[in-house]
Amino acid sequence: MATIEKFTTDNWIALVAIIIPIFLGWLGNIHLWLWSLIKKHLIDRKIEVVSPSFDHRLSYLNKQMKACSFLGSNGKLSIRSLLDNHRALLQGTPGRPGELRENKVYIKCYKIDDSTGGTTLVSEKENITNLLPAEEVNLTLSDIIRDWNKKVAKVKAYGRKDKIEFVSRFHIYFEMIHPFVDGNGRIGRRLLEEQLSYLFEKIISFDPEIKSYHKSIELGIKGDESELRQLVLQQVNANA
Repeated sequence: MATIEKFTTDNWIALVAIIIPIFLGWLGNIHLWLWSLIKKHLIDRKIEVVSPSFDHRLSYLNKQMKACSFLGSNGKLSIRSLLDNHRALLQGTPGRPGELRENKVYIKCYKIDDSTGGTTLVSEKENITNLLPAEEVNLTLSDIIRDWNKKVAKVKAYGRKDKIEFVSRFHIYFEMIHPFVDGNGRIGRRLLEEQLSYLFEKIISFDPEIKSYHKSIELGIKGDESELRQLVLQQVNANA
């Protein structure tokens, strides 16, 4: 107490002159202090603010946004646009994104039970085997794309039935060729949506019940396209 009483005005001025710069220096770095707290308690702890399912959907949406249109403004398709979309939609997967397959593939499918009309998932030995050999993929894919590009302008002026037959047949051929190691169904259905949207001049989604879809593809590969045409017709009507 006696020490404080001995402080003169000059002493207090000198003390304040020392304290104020120190305080101002700390105040100037307060943003760094706040950032260190945020980093320590939020970022470094990696607090999840969204559910894993939401994060998965957001990731898929980002892939879709990176994908480009399959068709040009004139409705024409190219192998390059197929590869670009395959690369965008399957990035980060082991399915060789953006590359045509170079090896034989097996696909598990739904085998039709003629007695009940139902379907069951079959083993590899019973898989569809009449897919194209890998060495024919590029040539045959080019052929169906060339045919699509040649006819698409005329078909756009046709009626609903002809448009659905045209798109359904292309889709069956595409799935029969099975141009990629993985992702053929996803790419094919997204392409089918864009083809329908172009021909009908409105946005059309194609999201059928997956078991019915697989059944229609197996029938189509065997020569019966009626099931797929019916599914396509239902989706067109649903988007009317």
